[in-house]
Amino acid sequence: MISKRMGPAFIFTCMVLAAFITGAGCISQPTDQGNPSLTATESPTLTMQATGAPVTLKGITWELVSYDSGRIAQESVTLGSTVTARFEPGGILYGSSGCNQYFASYETKGSNLLISAPQHTRLRCQSPPGVESQEKAYLIDLEKVRTFSIDGDILRLSDETGRVVLLFRRGEIPPGIPGISWKTWHLSSYRDNSGIVVGIPDTMVMTTRFLDGTISGFSGCNCYLGQYQEDGGAMAIKDLVVTDMNCRNDTVMGAERAFLNNLKGTTAYIQSDDRLLLVNDRGDSLLTYDTKAVFP
Repeated sequence: MISKRMGPAFIFTCMVLAAFITGAGCISQPTDQGNPSLTATESPTLTMQATGAPVTLKGITWELVSYDSGRIAQESVTLGSTVTARFEPGGILYGSSGCNQYFASYETKGSNLLISAPQHTRLRCQSPPGVESQEKAYLIDLEKVRTFSIDGDILRLSDETGRVVLLFRRGEIPPGIPGISWKTWHLSSYRDNSGIVVGIPDTMVMTTRFLDGTISGFSGCNCYLGQYQEDGGAMAIKDLVVTDMNCRNDTVMGAERAFLNNLKGTTAYIQSDDRLLLVNDRGDSLLTYDTKAVFP
């Protein structure tokens, strides 16, 4: 199996890449992991005032419908591309920006919402036409956001003037899709380097998503992207590309290394309702997931 780490030359135009980001670089996931407090270097100063209890953002994969391209008020998503946003506990936002995987820190209070500069992988995408310019505009729009509102299955993110810059709809699993695809799997335990299966803290976020041969997710500090093949319960994961940030937390970084190694060592999977188990060729449990994450 092939594993790659993206060096500076590969991600030299990345915006900022970490679950929590300080002005000096990567933000670690501290053990108490509350929502990050955005600094003045990350976004303009904003007084956060509660405006009631809005519908939660968390635990939903939102799919972009339209965005502020800078050319017209709103521009529809390029046909053939999918842009997503998922807000997790601990102030982590991640998803697909159409070509690359990205993540950022966020902070909410009432209907106010601040998002730090996103970090992302640096792949090139020539198809569909316009996907790269769309991605650039989308990542810029995320930093403009100051408030959000949810109306049924619609999420609106607005700037400081109240103008909607990003419009999402609630993502749904298409009918008739079997197996492990489309779901966002949340890691609940992993096999460490000594062979012991350990649980992860509720405040640590590690996810995996399988879709049309592409595996992606958040590994605790970085985001990752790769390829997978599965047939009748057999599975091979290869060509992992991982953003290369040090989150200055030994516990998180150790768990992330074990997580990524376990992905590469997977040879089969077992699914039961909302639980997923990845195992190696000896039948050892490597990674255990569920889809019922608890959101505070």
